[in-house]
Amino acid sequence: MTDPSAPSAPAAPTIGALLERRALRDSEAPALMSDGVQLNYRELHNWAVAVDAALSDAGIGSGDRVAVLSRNSAASIALYFGVARRGAILCNANIRLEGTELAPIIEDCAPALIIAPPEFAETAADLAKRFGIAQRWTIGEGSFPESPRGRVNELGSDLVAAAGLMNGQAPVSSDQPLLLVYTSGTTGRPRGAVLSHAGLYWAAASMVASHDYRPTDVCLIPVPMFHVGGMSSATFFPLLGACAIVPPAWEAGVILRTIETERVNHFFAVATMLRSLIEHPDFGARDLSSLRFIMAGGAPVPIELIKAYSERGIPVLHTYGSTETAGPATVVDPKHQLTKG
Repeated sequence: MTDPSAPSAPAAPTIGALLERRALRDSEAPALMSDGVQLNYRELHNWAVAVDAALSDAGIGSGDRVAVLSRNSAASIALYFGVARRGAILCNANIRLEGTELAPIIEDCAPALIIAPPEFAETAADLAKRFGIAQRWTIGEGSFPESPRGRVNELGSDLVAAAGLMNGQAPVSSDQPLLLVYTSGTTGRPRGAVLSHAGLYWAAASMVASHDYRPTDVCLIPVPMFHVGGMSSATFFPLLGACAIVPPAWEAGVILRTIETERVNHFFAVATMLRSLIEHPDFGARDLSSLRFIMAGGAPVPIELIKAYSERGIPVLHTYGSTETAGPATVVDPKHQLTKG
């Protein structure tokens, strides 16, 4: 029986409020590097507010679904937080699938809006026509807000006013769904896992509290946003106050150079990604001393791979989770990485 006098657990903030709080505390701190764009927390927040306003103008409201076909980008991060502010549900579809494979996912998702960069605009148009999706946006064109880099304004106040929002954000509760993430479908048809604001927040908070994460960190987000690993990383960097580097794709040589030049402190990857790094000719030559650890999951991580990184002084922490757990559920600690990997 629950003791009524016992203190209740603290309420989780919504994901839109999470970014807003960080922008209020550390407005000029670096937040995001991607596509040649560098944004501080004030600018990233402004962009999320602009996305929220554009969604509002388009009639997208609480519970409406927004499908996205895109590689990782600065815009995909802004979309995540903008959709969160609106109380809508984001579905990042797997861009590696063919149109016929995407069709059942989009049909199940039933989005009111589909968004894609020019690279995937034709596929998005075909899907919109097939399933009667009322609206379609192309990133970089028309209704999609541009990055606010260089704008001089208060913390999004002008954009908030334009959106007709009170206190910075439309009413959204932490138990509302935010993400619709489809499983890999290895044992059948992909299934959509619904993740709430609170579920995403507490999964991120658990990881930040459990490992050597620091507010001044530089974190790499190389896992696609259509995978829960990418979305969990996108959730925790504003919670931490870190700077996120978001490359559009995994290219081993580029990743090694980025780790060295930007002094990356940690990232999440799957075993095949880690193997591509150690097999690259630059692996031995690049300075990787900034890396405090790598989290690895999604599939078994061979012990010889863990040892290869350990020889460079980089712990590889094997993690287990699922789409439904909003990312990592358990992680091997550094002391046991070689025996429990």
